[in-house]
Amino acid sequence: SALVLPTFRDHLWRSLEAVERLATCCPDLPILLSGWGSDPDYVEAVLQGRPIAHPRVALARGEAEEALVDGAELVLESGTHPVDALETAGLAIPTPTGGWRSRGAFRTVKDLGQLPSPYLEGTLRPKDFGGCVLVEVARGCLFRCHFCLSCNYPEQRPRPFPTSRILEEIAFAADHHAESVGLLCSALNYDVEVIEAVAGALEAIPPESRPVVESTVNPALLDERRLRAVMRLPWRRMIVGLQSTNPDALAVMHRHVDLAAFRSSIEQIARVHTPVVEVILGLPGDTHDGFLATMRFVLDLPVDVEVYPLRLDPGSVFMRDREALGIEADFSNQGRVEQTATFGREGLERAERTLLELGRRPWRYRARRLGFDFALVHDTGEGRRDRAVRGRPRTR
Repeated sequence: SALVLPTFRDHLWRSLEAVERLATCCPDLPILLSGWGSDPDYVEAVLQGRPIAHPRVALARGEAEEALVDGAELVLESGTHPVDALETAGLAIPTPTGGWRSRGAFRTVKDLGQLPSPYLEGTLRPKDFGGCVLVEVARGCLFRCHFCLSCNYPEQRPRPFPTSRILEEIAFAADHHAESVGLLCSALNYDVEVIEAVAGALEAIPPESRPVVESTVNPALLDERRLRAVMRLPWRRMIVGLQSTNPDALAVMHRHVDLAAFRSSIEQIARVHTPVVEVILGLPGDTHDGFLATMRFVLDLPVDVEVYPLRLDPGSVFMRDREALGIEADFSNQGRVEQTATFGREGLERAERTLLELGRRPWRYRARRLGFDFALVHDTGEGRRDRAVRGRPRTR
C-alpha cells in the first residue's frame, strides 16, 4: 500500500514534516503527496532549499481522481521508471540532493460526467460539512488571473459537470435536510442555462426544505439574463471578486474590471441579497494609495467587504514570476506576500493598520460588514445574522 498525504496550503508543511519523520522509521513506505500544493516549485519554496529525505516520495500533480490512480500504480512498483513515464503519469520525483528527476504533467479528468457522485453513492452526507452539500458545477476557469490557482489548468476554459448530476445533488441536499449547498466553481454564472436550471430546481423545493446557496459570481459575466437568474437563487453567501480598482494592479494580474458595470450589478443584486465583495491586499502593481482607493470604492457599496492578504497559490503566474515582480513571501504562513516591487513592507503594514482602525471609528460607509484575513473588523448589524467572515470554497 501507499500513504497519501494532502498538500493544500497549511496541509503541505504538515505533510512534509510527516514525510521527514517517516524517512527514519518507514523509508520503504511509498508516499504520494496529492492536492493543489503538489507543485515542485511550491514544495521547494516551503522547504527553503532543503531536499526531501524520504527515498520513496512523489508528488501526484493535478486532479486527484486522475493523478492518484496512475501515480499509485507506479510508486507501488519496484525499480526505476523512465522519466517519460513519470511525466505522463503526473509524478514529480525529487532527487536525494535536491531538484527533481521528473516534474510531472498536470493531470485532468477527461470526462467529469464519468466521476461518481460521493453523495448519490452514499460516501458523503450533509453533516460531514456542517450541514452543507458541496455540489461541483465546473472545474477550471475562463480567465487567466495571475494570482489564482484555478487558472493554472492546461486548458483555459471551465469544464462543466452534467446539469442532471448537479440537480440530483441539489435534490439530495433537500431530501437529507441540508441547510445549504455550496456550488463549487470559479464562477457560477459561466453558463446561464445552468443557473436557470439550478434556480428552477430550488424554487420547486418547498420553502421549509429549501437549502440556501453559497457560491462565487464573476462580475464580468453579469448580463441582464444572468443577473436575473442569479437573483432568483436563495443566497446565503454570494462571493464577487473585485480584488482591486488600481489599473496597474489589474494589468499585472491580467484582469479587466468595468467599474461602472460592476457598481450597477452590485446595486441590483443588493436589492435581494447583500453580496460579499473580495479585495486583495498586496497585489503586484498596487500601492498603498491604490489600495486605499479600492477600499473607498467598495465601502461605498451596499455589500460585505472581505480583504485578504495576497498568498501565493501553487502553480499561479505570481508564484512562477515572483522574483521578477519583486515578491517576497512567507511560505511558513501559506505563502503570504510581505512585499512587492511596488508595495513595500511598510506600506502593507500601514494599510493593515488602516483597515483595523476602521472598525474602531464611527462607521460612515454604505458597506455593512468588513473583514480582514478571516477576522471580523466591523458589522453594522444590518441584513442576515447568520453570515460570517469565512473561507470560501477554494475552487476559484
